[in-house]
Amino acid sequence: VLLCSNTAKGVFCGLFVKVFVEKMGWAKCGLRAKFSDGELEIVSSTESALREDSASPSGDDANEQAVGNLLSCGGLVMVDGLAIADTRQFEEIGLANLVSCMSLLIESAKEKGMVVEVNATGGFKPQSIYATIIGSLFEVDVYYLHEDSQENLKLPPLPIDHDAMSWAEYIGIIEAADGKDKDRSVALKESLPEPYRRLFQERGGKLFLNPFGSIVRGRMKEETKRLSRYGRGLLLTERLGDYKEEYEKCVTEAWQYLWLGDLIPETVEHARGHTQRLLTLASQLLLPLYKNGDGPLTKSDLFALLASIWLHDLGHKQRELKIPKDKFEVPGSPEDPVEIVGEMNDWSVFRVSGLPTVVRDMHHVLTWEALLLDKTDRYKLGSFRFPVAWACLFHRLQMPLGNYSYFKDEVTGFTVRGPMADVMEADGEVCVEVKKVAALLRFLDACDVQRERTVDERYLEERMDLTLGEMEEEEGKREELAKALAEASKSRGGVCREFQELNYILPCFTKKARELNEFLRKIIKNDKGEGGNKNFVELIDGFDCLKRKIEDNLKKLISREKNLFLSCSEKKEDLLFRSWLESADRAFFKALQVYHFIKHYQVSQVLILPEDGGRFKVEIKPTEKFAVPGILEKIKGDIEAEYSEVREILKGLGINSVEVAVKGDIAQA
Repeated sequence: VLLCSNTAKGVFCGLFVKVFVEKMGWAKCGLRAKFSDGELEIVSSTESALREDSASPSGDDANEQAVGNLLSCGGLVMVDGLAIADTRQFEEIGLANLVSCMSLLIESAKEKGMVVEVNATGGFKPQSIYATIIGSLFEVDVYYLHEDSQENLKLPPLPIDHDAMSWAEYIGIIEAADGKDKDRSVALKESLPEPYRRLFQERGGKLFLNPFGSIVRGRMKEETKRLSRYGRGLLLTERLGDYKEEYEKCVTEAWQYLWLGDLIPETVEHARGHTQRLLTLASQLLLPLYKNGDGPLTKSDLFALLASIWLHDLGHKQRELKIPKDKFEVPGSPEDPVEIVGEMNDWSVFRVSGLPTVVRDMHHVLTWEALLLDKTDRYKLGSFRFPVAWACLFHRLQMPLGNYSYFKDEVTGFTVRGPMADVMEADGEVCVEVKKVAALLRFLDACDVQRERTVDERYLEERMDLTLGEMEEEEGKREELAKALAEASKSRGGVCREFQELNYILPCFTKKARELNEFLRKIIKNDKGEGGNKNFVELIDGFDCLKRKIEDNLKKLISREKNLFLSCSEKKEDLLFRSWLESADRAFFKALQVYHFIKHYQVSQVLILPEDGGRFKVEIKPTEKFAVPGILEKIKGDIEAEYSEVREILKGLGINSVEVAVKGDIAQA
């Protein structure tokens, strides 16, 4: 198919090329067509092979038929608006017609399974430039013949995309490779699709984005902010083999809206953004370990890991904790059972929906139960639900992942003890190395500490205003319930010591939370204020001291009065006490979130970077705004602690060591 401007010169040149092509026997160009305002119209034909109903259709059908005939018979298309004399028409109409015409033809040809190539030679240079860009947009090869050359010059497609989400799929790997030693980052670069590899250039033994790559990155970052900040783990998805289709079906049909109904929405972001950041971190960690297509995980292990990344915080929306009494054997591994033991009757139901501290502390157990007891396959895992459930159960630091596991929750009495199986059966004959999956999930989860978990500054301020407003409401309820409960308890000799302490300490704690929120606003505005971080250190010390006292008293009371959450007592005093305890727990939990938002706001970015010999570095980049003493050190220590617990398991994947480092100078107040 030949394109020309719908001008005298353009049509003359187009007809000349048409005759030349036909005389050389390269192709038939039997039709002449006109393209204007998005419509392709056949204006003349030397062909007898056109469809008999060519004159009857109208609208979209006519356009589709005209395109089909043109692709079948070949021809010359005259594009309106490309007259150079009328600059405004050329810019506003002509180039738009050229883009529309080429897009229509390329897309239609690709749908028919044709191989598409673009020859951008000839004509006014801006047209050639646009033709080249369009070729890249549709990922087809573009050719150009210069007057001094005897051969066509091939211009392979570059990663220009009309869909910014495609860029988001690869940005984590691009950022990790940019500016790093070539020998250490070449594996990251080679893991990218071929068009994206062309964005890099070597300089001084390091890989850098070339000027065009930098322009594309800037444009895509701006565009991505409007849509979504994250990709979907596409690079690892491509390595799932036969599981790829099943995984993508799970994401679209079951997983992508799992955070709806979150019982603790006031926390830093635990939903889709968190999931997609973990997928990016997993790509940074695992892709450098792939050699000749083989990686550290089997395809079934990789499927289980990706599923666990999506599902591990599912417990945040579960309203009940079921506590079994009898031994519970790991499916597929009865010789090495992990016992799940409860202190109450078989499968007692503990209502946790009004106790956010319990939901958060036990969310790994709640996730485990939701998946393991999913008899209707709501989460589309099939038999994979067993290894995925156990990987999610063991993704928290307090769950030992060694040869023997023991964990007991002092509030609910939920207990895990026994040897943990290395391998679990899934999908018939396929097995999953669940310890490796759980170890990777635990380490990756620990690394997601960056500012993106606070979404952005506007969201952060709105979220804190809402959360502290809710905290005030719960405090008001607690005070009223405390008065009523004190009156109702007189006949029983009064209230307990923990009740009295909580009613005294909680108002002090919520006051500290409001003061912390004011400090957070100063951080956002980069306003150090008088006293700077010295005032914050004193504030946070007092906050921590009260936090420990409240946690201790709440756990004692919930544990002692857990029957209130296991039964439906109608006694007035029981109803009052449960309502008071839930209000106290909610007020406390909401007040805690200010500190967590401050913590995550301190980190601009976390990258997992490959080094030599299976060594990796976790690079923590501080915020550009002033940092709070001790927080970055604590973040670093938390990641190191999680890695220490799974170090030996990760060695089995070729991850021989991990160094955690804070990058650059920290701007202290």
